[in-house]
Amino acid sequence: MNTSDQSSSRNQPEQRLYIPAAYVDEVCPPGRVNPDAWIGTPAGDVWLLATEEDIDFGLTITPSETIEFGWVERLGAVEVEIRDDGTHAARGLVPDGVTHFTFGMDVLADTLDEFVREWLSLGMDVDDDRLVLVEMARWSPEHEPFRFEVAEGGPRFVPVGTGASE
Repeated sequence: MNTSDQSSSRNQPEQRLYIPAAYVDEVCPPGRVNPDAWIGTPAGDVWLLATEEDIDFGLTITPSETIEFGWVERLGAVEVEIRDDGTHAARGLVPDGVTHFTFGMDVLADTLDEFVREWLSLGMDVDDDRLVLVEMARWSPEHEPFRFEVAEGGPRFVPVGTGASE
């Protein structure tokens, strides 16, 4: 049986942050406020796609090229009491639409029930209070295509299907 303490305030999503689909993996650079924030420097006929601290992962783009971006909204964390029998209780509200429950690099799950099963299967320890601080996030269900354009106003990404620069 799984219970939740409804008296805590609701976790509010942080800002939506975008990540190039080519960089989305178990470990990926932090998201940026919009796809344009990923535009790096020109290198001849191509542009470098910037990354964390502008480390080059070798991804380049050319004008009119379309690449996909995913997004993430960090939803904060909730304390979860995990019992040896697999039951658990969240000490706080789990927001609607959570797609990822994580504990560092050790556990990643789509649901809180799955998180607890994975936690126990790995033999992870809990503190004396039997509490684990579980991070929550909402990831885009699909990657979204953006076309790279360079015009007088500078380079930018335009969502595919919205037309050319204004």
